[in-house]
Amino acid sequence: SRNPTRIACVGGGPGTEIIGLCRYFRESEAENLGNRVEVTIFDKESSWEEACQRVLACVSPGIDIRLEFVTFDATDPQTYE
Repeated sequence: SRNPTRIACVGGGPGTEIIGLCRYFRESEAENLGNRVEVTIFDKESSWEEACQRVLACVSPGIDIRLEFVTFDATDPQTYE
């Protein structure tokens, strides 16, 4: 019922959280498919941003997902801001 739904992921990896999110909406909350979802990925490796954008393009038809990538190194407190 929240609009937008906001999700934060620490470690983008191969974008599996996006696949899981899309699957959850389709199977468990189909009535909310049109609601905007804002996903912020915090990861040290900036190349995951492009990978996550490609995954999103493949799995999100009908779901309004906005993706933001923030360079973040969990081992470096200077990136915590």
